[in-house]
Amino acid sequence: MPTTLPVPSKGALRALRNLALGTSCTLTLSAGLLTEDRRRRIRAAREVHDNAKKLKSSRKYHSSGTKVIETFEDQLLRYREDAFWLPSNVLKSTPPKATTWKGTNNGGAAHNLPPSHPPMPTPLRNTRPGPPKQQVHDRQEKLATDVTKLLQDPDSIEEAASRFFEAFEEGMSIDGVGILQRLLEAAIQLANACEAQSKFESSEKVFDIILGSGELHEEHFHLFHPEAIIRRLLDRPSSDRRSLDQNSLRKASAIFLTKFKEKPKRMSKRWFSLGERLCTETCQSGMYNLTLDLYCHLQSGPENGTIEAVSPLIIAAHMKGHHTKVFRDFHKFYLQTTPDQQEFYDTGGPVIESILKTGRIDRAEQTLIAACGMAEKNRISASTTWFIKVLGHVWRTHRDLEQTKSLFGRLEPFLHVAKHPQAFYGAMIQFCIEANDEPLAQRYYDTMRRSYPSIPGDVRIYGHFAFAKAKRNDWLGVKDDFLKMKRANFGSRYIEELASSFPPILRLYGQRHTISETEEFIGYFMHEIGIKITKYLTRVMVEAYAKAKEIDSLTRWIDYSAAAGCPFDSVTFNTILKQFGQSWDFPYEEIYSLYRAVSWLDPVHSRFIDEDTVPTLRRLAMLGSPPQEVLLRRLKVLKKLDRTPGNALDSNAILRAMTVTMAKDNPIATLKIYERAQKHRVLLYPKHLHLAVRASLQLHPNTTEETFRHIQDAQAVGVDVSNAIGIIIIHQMRAIYEEGNKDSRLVTELTQRTVTTFEKAGLKVSPIMVTHAVSVLEKQGYNRLCVDVWNSLSHRLNFEPSSFDLVTLTVLLKAYIGLRDHVGIQWVVKTLLANKLCPDPQFRLYLKNARRETTDLLRSGEYSENMLQFLDALVEAIEATRLLREGAAEERRDVMFKTIQIIEKAIVEDAARQGRGSSDSLEAFEKSTEIILETLSQTSSIDALEPRIAANDEGGHHEMDLPSPQILIEVGAG
Repeated sequence: MPTTLPVPSKGALRALRNLALGTSCTLTLSAGLLTEDRRRRIRAAREVHDNAKKLKSSRKYHSSGTKVIETFEDQLLRYREDAFWLPSNVLKSTPPKATTWKGTNNGGAAHNLPPSHPPMPTPLRNTRPGPPKQQVHDRQEKLATDVTKLLQDPDSIEEAASRFFEAFEEGMSIDGVGILQRLLEAAIQLANACEAQSKFESSEKVFDIILGSGELHEEHFHLFHPEAIIRRLLDRPSSDRRSLDQNSLRKASAIFLTKFKEKPKRMSKRWFSLGERLCTETCQSGMYNLTLDLYCHLQSGPENGTIEAVSPLIIAAHMKGHHTKVFRDFHKFYLQTTPDQQEFYDTGGPVIESILKTGRIDRAEQTLIAACGMAEKNRISASTTWFIKVLGHVWRTHRDLEQTKSLFGRLEPFLHVAKHPQAFYGAMIQFCIEANDEPLAQRYYDTMRRSYPSIPGDVRIYGHFAFAKAKRNDWLGVKDDFLKMKRANFGSRYIEELASSFPPILRLYGQRHTISETEEFIGYFMHEIGIKITKYLTRVMVEAYAKAKEIDSLTRWIDYSAAAGCPFDSVTFNTILKQFGQSWDFPYEEIYSLYRAVSWLDPVHSRFIDEDTVPTLRRLAMLGSPPQEVLLRRLKVLKKLDRTPGNALDSNAILRAMTVTMAKDNPIATLKIYERAQKHRVLLYPKHLHLAVRASLQLHPNTTEETFRHIQDAQAVGVDVSNAIGIIIIHQMRAIYEEGNKDSRLVTELTQRTVTTFEKAGLKVSPIMVTHAVSVLEKQGYNRLCVDVWNSLSHRLNFEPSSFDLVTLTVLLKAYIGLRDHVGIQWVVKTLLANKLCPDPQFRLYLKNARRETTDLLRSGEYSENMLQFLDALVEAIEATRLLREGAAEERRDVMFKTIQIIEKAIVEDAARQGRGSSDSLEAFEKSTEIILETLSQTSSIDALEPRIAANDEGGHHEMDLPSPQILIEVGAG
């Protein structure tokens, strides 16, 4: 006998209905057939549903009988799907095909949970009419009775918990009734029983379900022992074991911020102390919004007492840019606390910085004096840096020595609480020397010597006086001062301070002497004084050589500074080439001579030259619109620069050979070509490494040791290995997934082990690498794996949400759209807003396409609660991104208008200086800006503005700015 009754299709029933309505003679017969068939199907559906409920109420349901029940449930679902014409009371008595859970949202803190954190099952709240209140009441009473009976036996606690969880997982409705008192008491009893038997995961799950059902009375809330739950969450470390798990910290904060039905009572001391700890932990983890919410919650209670954790509040307000609030909270709350030394240092710095950003020097002085009084009262020290920041801000802003002297005099009486008052005097001495008032600087130095002893840190002050002698051309005095500093034997700790005082003196010397004299001068200080070469010192010498047009000497200096340990790399050399052509107006022939001279310093070319060097030269060759014959000759020479001197092999030929062998599925030949090129010291780029890595993985699929060796060798010669690391991660993920193992946990565990291996080998995995890896998974349709791997690796590598760029968020958005995950889309949009990123048109196009596809599915009859929530999330995301782009367009318009005003003002001033009227200049200026102003006035959104800007950009190049296409074709530069 078949397990199901024959069910006619929708099309057959529709045709039968049309026939019945079309002829009156068949009306009675059709009605009879439909009524009889309907009665039989309703009876069968009710019997199956009642049998399933009876079996589930049995204790043995949770062990061996689950497969039988699953069969009944599948049969019931099949009836529900097919019987679209059943009455509403039968459809409501059958469980839906898929249940949609809503994450908890208590106290406004649960929104911080990332989409990777699985939302706890909560009672189903449907927008469609639910079952009668009496039926909801009876179901909750039945659940409470079952749980209470099971709890009478201590060995049945797991069965009671399973009964409770599955009732809500099946979609128990609470609409119009809420959680009944009896069910709430049963939940409290169940949670306490799980706590007593150390089943903490079950007790937390019960608590999450109850919190998701709506607001509670404060008395019932504390019966679940939330304090113990929060403490366990705070003791839960992250994957690296060095910090708290951020998801657990967010959940703990959400529990503490729970809102109650009535006005909250006064917090107990333990609960209040727990809130202060949450403030501290969230601030240390960078969750500044949560810190502010927690502190506001602590303040809102009646007579909760004095909050000692004011430092996290001030730091969070400073990081969020609430600088006025920082000043108010410091004077209103922080001055009433008794901090220790470290906390005082950590808090005072942000306070001073915030007040200086407001531009209120009077408030900064007031706060600094108050902080000194607090330090003296608590017998701790104030930071000298705070004094220097306030004094330096006044000097840099106004360049008024009298005003700076006055402020120094008002702050000097409080220096006794500073740890290093000599540094404050040193700053004032520096400002006096910059103002060419050396006698005043000497008086401050004499005052400092009378009040405070000499310390090794005074070496910077001696450097200021040496610079004063340099300004007077007293170069013998400069040498004597540095010799005295060397003989003082301050130790290696202050060698860097000594070296930092020398570059300004060297720059001044180079401006007044020849290049040969400058070389002798720096040679004396390097050999006699022991000054080490730094990037700042190298920049001074490069400018000196450029001024003297000494290309050969500059080449020798580059080689010498690199050999002496100065971090001189290819990026620095490319910057020098750009400055030679754009800032110092060197002829192209001399720039090319510098390139050839430097390229021969290292046969491998890896230290000073990379793949960006030749493109830089090509752009410099086109500057100044040279004649086409000259440009053609330059570009032909540049085309040959990829060839290694003395070697018939060049990088492009090697790349083509490796590509051909890989296309022929010959990884052994690919690796041989790559290793031969390495042996012959050919300049290889990341593209060569990528092919070698793929060939190695194809040749050795079960081990990555050989691949690691290639990556480490490439990194040793300066090749970018970031994408190569991504290739390995993608290969391992794809291998597991293509084997048929769909468990994402295995994939994430493997990727984490791979990342650990990379770190041990000294290879750092950046967010760009992870984004590249998961984007490949997303393109291949592995959306769930894409999200899981990203969440796992971002937590493992401690990626801050503030570091997520638009590329990463776009990849995650596409994955969440593929999963129809409305929570994930909401998280992406919130991160976009928090990071102040402007979405590009492609980002919005993904959202609009998803909205159109979802709307088409709903119109076709495919309906579910999850799809409605998904559509709502898409609509909200489209609106949010529209506002973001309009805000960016408004900002762009403001910048453009300000630029136009600046140009207009400059034209008027230039005309006035030349003694002629400005009407002609203004007329020309207005004509040149007429198109821009018209476009701006007619454009209300950035979506409409971008096509016009692109159209203008396409035709904006002068014909002499770029070479003709024929030249580019001839030399192969294009």
